[in-house]
Amino acid sequence: MKKLILASIILAVSFFSISNNVFAFDMKNEGEIEKLLDLNVGPDEYDLELAHIDAMTFENPEVTKMYNKYKKLNSDLKRGIMAEYREWNIEYYQLQGLITAQKNFVYHTNKVFFHIWMKEQFPDYVEADEYVLKNYRAARSNFATLKSLMHRKY
Repeated sequence: MKKLILASIILAVSFFSISNNVFAFDMKNEGEIEKLLDLNVGPDEYDLELAHIDAMTFENPEVTKMYNKYKKLNSDLKRGIMAEYREWNIEYYQLQGLITAQKNFVYHTNKVFFHIWMKEQFPDYVEADEYVLKNYRAARSNFATLKSLMHRKY
């Protein structure tokens, strides 16, 4: 009987000491895991599937400057959307509207610069000007939608 009681006490003590070690491990490494995952920066953008402006190069330095301004604008827009998302300042339908408008803005911006690039490569490409104008108007329209949904000025 004494052996049974002694065995129960040892079992109970060892069980609780193992549990405490497991919890101590979790609490000790919790900050390190968050740093490794970088939860405040990376995965949210991936989850929202925000669009990126395609990488392109141009012969005309003025077009390159304009292209870089659009890339910076898109980067600022994505940061703004992410800030609103992280702070829970927007409703679900607004978030979906922002994502859709941002994707459309990037799509049409990519098309603008693609047709400009095509015009540089093939000067006889007469339809380029029409396509640039059409996509530029669509990009501006989606940018206006983004501004109205975010209530911010860029």
